[in-house]
Amino acid sequence: MIQRRLIEGDEYGTGQTQGQAGAGAPDIAELALHWLGADDAPRLVVDPALTIEWLNLSAERELRRRRGVMRRGELLMATSTTQHGELIAFLKRCGDGGGTLCLRGEDQEGHLLLMAQPLPGDRFGLTFRRCGAEFSPAYADLQAAFQLTRSETTVLLQLADGYSAAQIARRLGVSTATTRSHIKSLHVKLNVKSREALLSRIRAYQL
Repeated sequence: MIQRRLIEGDEYGTGQTQGQAGAGAPDIAELALHWLGADDAPRLVVDPALTIEWLNLSAERELRRRRGVMRRGELLMATSTTQHGELIAFLKRCGDGGGTLCLRGEDQEGHLLLMAQPLPGDRFGLTFRRCGAEFSPAYADLQAAFQLTRSETTVLLQLADGYSAAQIARRLGVSTATTRSHIKSLHVKLNVKSREALLSRIRAYQL
């Protein structure tokens, strides 16, 4: 049976398992647990009844927000009764393989995206994230990958978030002409001819 543990953050935010402090060199399993505990993505291990047997700090923080999913005692629950039934049915469908579930946000904007992976011992590894207005994807170091200036990188990320040249100019406090000049330079450096191609080019660099 998986021991129920919560990864606790140290002063560097790296996470540490209870009882690990002062111990000798951790084994590979402990290192893996430490690594997952420090992950920015919310991660949990649950049984078919949605009993939480392990979760990292990111998951703990998200569950406290009670937006789509929450923690009630040792149980993972959807904040909506209807969606909780969907969550239970989802795990049953994932018994032979991984899967994803989209739960509509309570504000009707975006979804809570859950991904499940079956684990040994009739357990499931869950991770989730929100999509919608608050979601902003993370990218690898685009500045280094394409030899961009800092300003070009900023404009590129704003374009990826859906802003127009005029909107970017207002957000950055520069002229629209300056913003368009950066966009033109981005087209050259990334060897594309349109905004659509530009965004397609960086999609593979999304983390």
